[in-house]
Amino acid sequence: GGDTPAKASKRKKGAETGDEPAAKKVAVLSPEQTAAIAKAKEEFSSKSIVALGALLQANGLPKTGRKDELVERCAECKALGVPPTCPRCEKVKLKFSLASGKFSCPGFFDSEDKAFKRCKGPGDDTPAELKRTPWEGPK
Repeated sequence: GGDTPAKASKRKKGAETGDEPAAKKVAVLSPEQTAAIAKAKEEFSSKSIVALGALLQANGLPKTGRKDELVERCAECKALGVPPTCPRCEKVKLKFSLASGKFSCPGFFDSEDKAFKRCKGPGDDTPAELKRTPWEGPK
């Protein structure tokens, strides 16, 4: 009976790897978009954190995070456009999930209440209105 647990774990692993290709099939981005992001990443990776932060700020995007996160944010927005402001709270730019292809509102800091507020935006009823705006900065 000692080999049963090993078999069970093997089976589990097989199930997990079987799920991965299915998840990847949901192609959120076209090959062109993926290539454009990769090209932009190369371009931005040589810039300093200060320069990346300035570009993000110019586009109304958060400039916090590690350098690789800033590069990722810059590259995605240059290739795809800057995400729109949340139509529900109208406080912050929406976050885009490359995994699901959906926008979500990260929430915002309410200066009157001095507290972080969650926002359930943008909501499923407004996908057509969510237009990205062109990236501002060196092309």
